[in-house]
Amino acid sequence: MMDPVAIERMDDPRVAEYRDVRDADLRGGGGLAPRGTSNRLFMAESEMVIRRLLESRRFRVKSMLLSPEQFRSLRSAIESAWSQAHAVPPVYVAPEPMMRAIAGYRHHGGALAAAWRPSPGEVDPARTLEQLSEKPRCTLLLVEGVTNKDNIGAIFRNAAAFGADGVILDDACADPLFRLSIRVSMGHVFNVPWAIASDWRGLLAELPSSWKFDLLAAETIAEAQPIEQLPRGGRVAIVLGAERHGVRADTLARCAGTYAIPMAPGVPSINVATAAAVFLYERSKGMRQAASPG
Repeated sequence: MMDPVAIERMDDPRVAEYRDVRDADLRGGGGLAPRGTSNRLFMAESEMVIRRLLESRRFRVKSMLLSPEQFRSLRSAIESAWSQAHAVPPVYVAPEPMMRAIAGYRHHGGALAAAWRPSPGEVDPARTLEQLSEKPRCTLLLVEGVTNKDNIGAIFRNAAAFGADGVILDDACADPLFRLSIRVSMGHVFNVPWAIASDWRGLLAELPSSWKFDLLAAETIAEAQPIEQLPRGGRVAIVLGAERHGVRADTLARCAGTYAIPMAPGVPSINVATAAAVFLYERSKGMRQAASPG
């Protein structure tokens, strides 16, 4: 059985990382930094999100700060996740009003968890691609220059909903481990495989040649094919671009095909996360149809 640690003072040094939480402070200077550097954390909030964090087993939790009610709700999930851990992280419990005073905001629902960020090697695209190398049918999302945190979170939620096999972001995208991104993703950033590509052009060159992906763009250009003609099988990587500028011209030039969502006259585009959902739905529907006998 696990015994929580009661927090009775706002200035208790054991909960220093929760005090007046800011993503920039948690990330440190480099965001994804080597192990051993200070302030290389991210913060998860709300019961559902923390439950998914615990279930993922991909991220290492440093500590948790919970209200008594949330501790009771999450206790079995915590004990299950840490049943084989060599060192069990502390779980601090404080009344929710004290939690709000410590954290400096109220939208956490009485549940906060501080976890270690992955190292650069853990989010290297080669790692994700190696895990997918044996799948004959595979759908990968490539996200280029999307800086809005809500959109990044929604893309992950849609990726989980429609069974995407992974998400790779370029290094201009918003951090998927910002609190807002995590919250909007409903915690699916913890269970959808993802990576960050520092060499975007190199990745685009390697996907067809080394990893046998068909590189396709989601873009509304004149020569785009209708989304209904999206390949039903095989290994497909779909590129999504930032809302204002879309997929970059040099990226489009590398793509084997471009596909567009039919829209009403006068509406040139839709939100990038919504476009991701439409493309993933169409792709998953096509894959189901291709797999159905007859």
